[in-house]
Amino acid sequence: MTVWKDRHTIGEKMKDDLTLINDFRVSMDERLAAAARIADGFKPDLERAICEVDLHCHSFCSDGYYSPSNKVFEAYRRGLAALSIADHDLFDGQIETLKAGEIFGVEIIPAVEFYTDRPGIEIIGHFP
Repeated sequence: MTVWKDRHTIGEKMKDDLTLINDFRVSMDERLAAAARIADGFKPDLERAICEVDLHCHSFCSDGYYSPSNKVFEAYRRGLAALSIADHDLFDGQIETLKAGEIFGVEIIPAVEFYTDRPGIEIIGHFP
């Protein structure tokens, strides 16, 4: 058993899943399977976020550092009601995000952020 983030005593399998959920070398299905196992035994453990919705973040599908599943897990840990991953110029992580939202009970608002030909001007589109 390992103490994770001073709040959870976890077994080796949970520790492996907490790593696997963010691994870019594995498939979306493997990350989602890890997410499902985590959701089965992990309760929100961080201080609640000041806001209930994050409408602008990125996954490793564009210029973020975390997988879509891991971004949803972090939203769950902080008690967010909804999350929108707006990766740059692509929709690659949206299916994983939607499925992870179902697993963790976080509403997902699909989005994309488009670059423009004007420096510093970007457009974010959210989809119902």
